[in-house]
Amino acid sequence: MMNYKNIIIIAVLALAFGFLAFSVGFYLKQKAASVELPAEVQVTNQTQEPPAAEITYTEEWSTIFMEARRARDAAKCESISDLAARRDCGDKINLGIAYEDKNIDLCRAIFTPALRDDCYTNLGIELNVNYCRYLSSEEFRNLCNAERTAAQS
Repeated sequence: MMNYKNIIIIAVLALAFGFLAFSVGFYLKQKAASVELPAEVQVTNQTQEPPAAEITYTEEWSTIFMEARRARDAAKCESISDLAARRDCGDKINLGIAYEDKNIDLCRAIFTPALRDDCYTNLGIELNVNYCRYLSSEEFRNLCNAERTAAQS
């Protein structure tokens, strides 16, 4: 009888911890989404070509994306003719690999600042590491640091 009681207590604690982790991640995302990015946000170590206004998902994109995903190789996206679609393909492949491998260092390969910040935030929370310094905006970094400080108090 005692074993069932311990198992139930452990299961309830695991569910509570999972809900807490999800809630904190959701709260940080909502809080970050409510902050307007300044116009002068600069992305470090990335080329500064502006992406196309809208990405058109063509048969070419689909075929190459599926191939790159199977191979787990974002370099395969380089053969897509449209620059924005090429970057989108590479970002999605790199994001998937970072999440699958639970490797926060792989987030830096993502070009799009919002996706890169999501990668750092989600993996940082999941892996319980300080990811704030990697966020693209000083405002986001400050908000993140304030949230982490408040959570530790």
